[in-house]
Amino acid sequence: MKKLAGKIILTCFALSFAAMSAVKANAAMIETDIVIFMDESGSMNADASGMLTTNIFSNLSLFNSSLFKRDIKANYSIVAFGGSSNDFGRILQNFTTDLGALFAAVSDDDTGLEYAGTNEFPFIAIQQALSAFINADVLSYTSDAIRNFIVFTDEEPDDGTEADATQRALNDNNVRLNAVLSGGSTTGELGSMAIETGGNVFDLDTLMTASNQQAGQFMADLGDVKASEIIEDYCDANPEAEVCLEDSTPVNAPATLGLMFTGLIALGIRQRKRRA
Repeated sequence: MKKLAGKIILTCFALSFAAMSAVKANAAMIETDIVIFMDESGSMNADASGMLTTNIFSNLSLFNSSLFKRDIKANYSIVAFGGSSNDFGRILQNFTTDLGALFAAVSDDDTGLEYAGTNEFPFIAIQQALSAFINADVLSYTSDAIRNFIVFTDEEPDDGTEADATQRALNDNNVRLNAVLSGGSTTGELGSMAIETGGNVFDLDTLMTASNQQAGQFMADLGDVKASEIIEDYCDANPEAEVCLEDSTPVNAPATLGLMFTGLIALGIRQRKRRA
């Protein structure tokens, strides 16, 4: 399920990213590890076109640019859950800055996203990502990097009994969770968990589009929100850092993301600060 258009986009970004890196070589960068959790249930690829995969990963360069322009260096990994081969979770790609490697990992015909599962077990996958997977694989987190999780799923979790344990694991590891859900709902356990960690909830349906422009705008805007969250977390720990004295941009989710229930989001941020 390799998409030529996606490869072209990634190649162009790689060249522009290299140029920007040369300019920012001497800048102090905030480092973050971002784990992208992908639901492999069949409903995530209902039209069998791989549209959602392409829209997320061929536009990940735009998400990354939103971080990079605010002096954030991101390392990405991909964890799949809900698939028929290992529905509790598996590592598709360990941490890398190579966006092309990420696209290749999800697109591989043999080991990539399979979209053949029937159940969604994001809570167990999240817990494993913070320790070790059933097959003993572990994620290679960067020392002192800010940890962030983003879950893409179109249905509520089937492992609801794991919600409390997962919430504790996120809190203990100071991980902010973002949930990209069908309908942008915050009424379910996964959305509520994201809010509790100070994260946000976004509308997955906006990514179910044949418009690359719409998908690209979503990913760029998602990156803007993520950048503000990362800087907020960094400045909580480093209030006297230069970026914290200069950067006062608030966490703001554009309308294109379908972010809902602002009051709940504010509550989530307040709870996060309370436990900090």
